[in-house]
Amino acid sequence: MLIQDLPSRLLSWFLWTMSSSRFQRLPRSSWTRPPQVLMFLCVSVSHIPQLGMTLTWPNALASHIHHDNTTIYGSSLHLHDWQMDMMGSMVYVGSLPGYVMAGWLGRQLGRRWSMVVATMPGLLGWMLIALAHNTHMIIVGRFLSGVAMGLATVSVRIYLAEISDTEIRGAAGMIASVMLELGGLATICLSMVLPWYHLAFVVIAILLTFCILIAPCLPESPTYLAINNKDEEAHKVLVNLRGHYIDVDKEIALLKEQNKQVEGRTNWDPLLKPFVLKRILIVTGIFCISNFCGTEVIRANVTRMLQTTGMALNKDISTILVFVLSLCGNLIMVMTIDRLGRRRCLVISLALLVLAYTVLGFTIYLTHQPDHVGDKGVEFSQDAAHR
Repeated sequence: MLIQDLPSRLLSWFLWTMSSSRFQRLPRSSWTRPPQVLMFLCVSVSHIPQLGMTLTWPNALASHIHHDNTTIYGSSLHLHDWQMDMMGSMVYVGSLPGYVMAGWLGRQLGRRWSMVVATMPGLLGWMLIALAHNTHMIIVGRFLSGVAMGLATVSVRIYLAEISDTEIRGAAGMIASVMLELGGLATICLSMVLPWYHLAFVVIAILLTFCILIAPCLPESPTYLAINNKDEEAHKVLVNLRGHYIDVDKEIALLKEQNKQVEGRTNWDPLLKPFVLKRILIVTGIFCISNFCGTEVIRANVTRMLQTTGMALNKDISTILVFVLSLCGNLIMVMTIDRLGRRRCLVISLALLVLAYTVLGFTIYLTHQPDHVGDKGVEFSQDAAHR
């Protein structure tokens, strides 16, 4: 019972602290949001190891493998180029079943415990990576960490959407993206002092911290509680999240009504309505642009790419700069997405992406002209990576 009451005690203390100073001068709907922000940060911690460090880890491996290819046992590990490519690809292969299972787990176990279950494949996968003595163990570990990534992506985003107020829901989702970028940046920084297998143990430690210390202290999603007829618990959670300035009972009734509209139908029926199909097509198109633009490939292979360019700047420092810029972009989005709106932020980000790829394309084109191709030409080969 102590653990179950801990979230409400912490939130009550936090509200009392916030209401004692300048927050008293703000509208009540504003100063009751700090508890939500605190939960956003706690929930998004899982994105540090399960997305940020998982996606960026191949850079740590590439950084070490060319000058120290030993495993934790002291044996040698030899990787071909196609095997290095698999380190990034297997995560996305594993994420597909993770995405499919995440919705079912969220309905059966609740949002909070589905986030805990999402860490289990990751723990097993990272243990295989840390203790790997051959390439096959690493590839299997990457697949399992991809399953965990798919599960965590869906469960965390659903939880954030269901506990946040509508007017700050965009910022809530961006906090998870900020944590993802922090995880990537931490991976590169730690790889400068730790070998790739010790880095795997760091990921395991963060996952265990989330499972043991953070997740049990989080409240269940009020939406899940309401649709499962746990009105008293839902009421308590909503009061802690929203405060007493809203009609909590009305919000619970609205959640129940929305659930009744799809109750008794098959899972596909609500998706076949024309206005729903239109929105699905729009979102699918946006995701296709986002996922096929190549940014995730760059994230996983930026160190290898920089190794082949012969840049004077240290490759680790260059990689850190890339992730710092990405982190800054996400922080800007946190502050602007609910003010400018989702569509404007999307257009601005896509415009910047087009500009960046245009500059990159012209740079590659010019450096591969006959006058520039020679003993210092840019070639993505294993030999260039050894320079």
